[in-house]
Amino acid sequence: MRYKKKRYGIYDGRIVYSDIHRNEKALFSKKYELSGKPDYIVKTQSGHIIPVEVKTGWHDKPLKHHVMQLIAYCQLVEETTGNTVPYGLLIYYDTGKKFKIPFDAMHLSELERTLQQMRAILKTGEVEINHEDPQRCMHCSVRKYCHKSLA
Repeated sequence: MRYKKKRYGIYDGRIVYSDIHRNEKALFSKKYELSGKPDYIVKTQSGHIIPVEVKTGWHDKPLKHHVMQLIAYCQLVEETTGNTVPYGLLIYYDTGKKFKIPFDAMHLSELERTLQQMRAILKTGEVEINHEDPQRCMHCSVRKYCHKSLA
C-alpha cells in the first residue's frame, strides 16, 4: 500500500479501504438512497476519515461531475462510519493535481439538487443537453433518452 499512497500522492494517513486494488463492499446511504465505492478511504493521522477519488485526464481544475461524485462519497462515508468527514480528496493522476474538496453545506445542498434532478429524469425519461461537445454525446450513458444529441 505504501507504493499506492506514494503513486497517488496520499501522504497523510493509512488506507483503510481500497476499491482499486480489492473488491470492496459498496457503501449505502439510507437518507439519500445512494450507493457507491470510493477508490480509497484514508484514516488520517488526526483521526479523520477521508474518501479519495482518483481520476485520469489532463485537468488543471476539478470537473463539476467529479466533485459531485466525491461529495456523494463523503456523504456515504460519513453516514456509514458515523464519523464527520471534513473533506474529500480528488486526485488527477495524469497531471498530479490534488484538490481538497470541503464537505460542507454548500456542496451537500448541490448534491441534493443533483440527486433530485437525476430522479426526475429517471421518472420522465427526458434528458436535456447541458454542453456543446459532440464527443461527450457519443459516450453518454443517457444518450438514448436525449432529444438534442450532438452526435
